Amino acid sequence: MLARLRGEFEVSYFEGIEAAKRDAFVAAIRGAHGLLGASVRLSADMLEIAIGCVSC
Repeated sequence: MLARLRGEFEVSYFEGIEAAKRDAFVAAIRGAHGLLGASVRLSADMLEIAIGCVSC
């Protein structure tokens, strides 16, 4: 599935959101047009970044 998505879209893939990967993850979700996944729990601040919260 990941290979198929990468064939059609620019995909950023993260196994998890460790502190070392947080900056890369935040950069990826700021430019994302969508998020897929079920195994990573997103905090409220991450969701606000993802939706482009102007007051964040």
